[in-house]
Amino acid sequence: MHSDPGICWICGAPCSPGRSTCSDECHEKLVHRLEHEFGVYKKVVNLETGKAHRVPIRDIIEKGLRQRDLKNYPEWREN
Repeated sequence: MHSDPGICWICGAPCSPGRSTCSDECHEKLVHRLEHEFGVYKKVVNLETGKAHRVPIRDIIEKGLRQRDLKNYPEWREN
């Protein structure tokens, strides 16, 4: 992956400023690539409560994540 602004991370085509992909298809490919590389869920710790939460990486990519939203995700459970 690269970080050249205005260039799709998947296919290299031009894309709108502020976007990482040029199309919904490339967006899905990027999400799947990141899920494969980093896992479907991320362990995110709420620094106010000290609790860890299980957050889908897709939500982080598509919606962003704020501390106040962590209560909407289940607590992280070690297997």
